[in-house]
Amino acid sequence: MQTQYSLAPVANVLLSELGKDFAGFVRSCIGEDVAAAIATLPAGRVILLENTRFHAGEMANDSRFAEQLASPFKILVNDAFAVLHRRQASVTGIAEHVPVVLPGLLVRKEIEALSRILFSPTRPLVVVLGGAKVEDKIDIIDSLSCRASKILVGGRMAFPFLYANGVLVGATQIGGKLQTQLAKDIELRARQRGVDFILPDDQIVASKLQPQATTSIVPLTLTCCTNELEPCIPEGLQGGDIGPATAKRFSNALEGAGTIFWNGPMGVYELPEFFSGTKSVAHAMAIATQHGSVTVVGGGDSAAAIRKAGLVADNFTHICTGGGASLEVLQGKILPGLQIFKS
Repeated sequence: MQTQYSLAPVANVLLSELGKDFAGFVRSCIGEDVAAAIATLPAGRVILLENTRFHAGEMANDSRFAEQLASPFKILVNDAFAVLHRRQASVTGIAEHVPVVLPGLLVRKEIEALSRILFSPTRPLVVVLGGAKVEDKIDIIDSLSCRASKILVGGRMAFPFLYANGVLVGATQIGGKLQTQLAKDIELRARQRGVDFILPDDQIVASKLQPQATTSIVPLTLTCCTNELEPCIPEGLQGGDIGPATAKRFSNALEGAGTIFWNGPMGVYELPEFFSGTKSVAHAMAIATQHGSVTVVGGGDSAAAIRKAGLVADNFTHICTGGGASLEVLQGKILPGLQIFKS
C-alpha cells in the first residue's frame, strides 16, 4: 500500500486536539512495538496505531492477523461506520478475540439517520442517485422504489437506463446488455409502483473527460416508443455531467420533499467542466434543508462535492461517512460489522 495511506497525518491532528494526552504514533498495528507502547502507556492517554490495510491479512480477514490485532485489548469500540459492510480483520475478525465489542457514537448516529429513511421517512421521500459504480448501486434503486415518491438518476448511473429507453450514449460505458436489461426491469417496476422516475434530459459531453475538455450540451430525447434509435450522444463522445435543463429539473423535483437521500455526484465533479450539475443538486438540497426537509447525504464523493460547492455539514440534516455501508442499510441488509457487537 502506498505511504499516502499512512495515518501519520492523523497523528498531527490528534496532537493538536489532545495535547499532552496524545502519547504518540506507532508505525505498526501489531508486533513488539505495539505491545511495548501499550505496556508503557500512562492511564488516560492515547496512542495511534498504523493503518491495518498495510497488512495483507486485513482485507483477507485472516484469523491469525485478527488475533494479533486483538491481543493487547479487552474492549473494542468500533466507530468506523464506513467499513461495517466489509468482512475484514479489523471489522469482524477481531471480534472473535476481544471479550467486549461495542459500537461508537458515530455508528449510532449513522444507523439512526438511515433507519429513519428506511422505516419512517417524512414524506414525500425523494432519492437522488449518481456516481460511477453502476454495478454496486443499481439494485438499491429497486429497493428504494418501494418507499420513494421520486427517484432522480444522474452520473454514469443514468446511462444504462437511458440506453434502455432508446438513447444511444456514444462512448459512455453502460455495463453491457445484462446491465441494460436490469435497468429496464428496475425502471418498469418503479413506475408500476407509482414512482416518478426522472432521468436526464440533457448531458454535458466531451471526447475525453479531463481538465480543459472541450464540452458541448447534447439533448437526450427518449425514443423508446419508436422503432428508430436517435444517436443522442455522437460516437466518440461520452457523458460527463447532467446538463442545465436536467439540473433545473432535478432541483425543482427536490422542492417540497419531506426527506431527501442523495448518494453519488451527477458527473465527474472533480473537474470544473463537469461540476455544475452536482453543484446545483447540492445547493438545492441545502435550500430544502432550510425549508424543513430532512436531508441525508451518503458517501465520500458526495461529501467531497458538498465541500467543493462551498457548503458545510450544517447545510444538511446528516452526512453519512460511508457510501457503500449506507446503501446496504437502505437495502435492509444487516451489516457484518453490526452483527459482532457483544458486551
